[in-house]
Amino acid sequence: MSDIINNLLPTYCPGGMSEYNHWHLPLGGIYQIIKGHIVGLFRQPEQRAISQYYNKISSGALKEEDVSMLDYAKSVAGLQFQYILSEGLNDGFPLPVSPSPTNVALALRRIREGFAFVGLTDEWGLSVCLFHAKFGAECQAFEFNNIHLGAMRNSSTELYDTSALRGWVDVVDSEIFAEASQIFQEDMQRFDVSSLSCAQWCWPESVATDSGA
Repeated sequence: MSDIINNLLPTYCPGGMSEYNHWHLPLGGIYQIIKGHIVGLFRQPEQRAISQYYNKISSGALKEEDVSMLDYAKSVAGLQFQYILSEGLNDGFPLPVSPSPTNVALALRRIREGFAFVGLTDEWGLSVCLFHAKFGAECQAFEFNNIHLGAMRNSSTELYDTSALRGWVDVVDSEIFAEASQIFQEDMQRFDVSSLSCAQWCWPESVATDSGA
């Protein structure tokens, strides 16, 4: 997948992240270069961890009998926070940054000040609509295609059952997600974006139907 993206980025996003050599590059080392031009799609932390767990299992990288969902979720906690502040990678993961109150506050400030657009993965249709409302250009049907549907999901709008996490929550990334969600809601109001308005001018019929619009 990374090779595909690296090959497509120079065509569809000239001068963008294609300048860098990894498509999941932490922002810490390049933040000052790209501040104000960052586009980010954030995901509810426990949903992200479960999705990653199932993806590892389906790819053969993990066996369910060897690692529980809860243990795996704990091992990848705070990754959204880490990607915002970390300055490099080690074996595919961001170099660790302490989740101190000071660092968490810095990450929240970077989302607020450094991101040109903040969307939510689990609100993909609204995020695409909001992006076009904010920056212009017509919505395209292919933007709503799910090219990486999770192995344990029947649709892109279905959420994973979190009961196996036994009440555990990713505390640090919950703060990150809350800030991203707040910015998303503020922009929805600012640009008059809703399920009803998106169904009228942006969404293909399949998306509007799935969203109940």
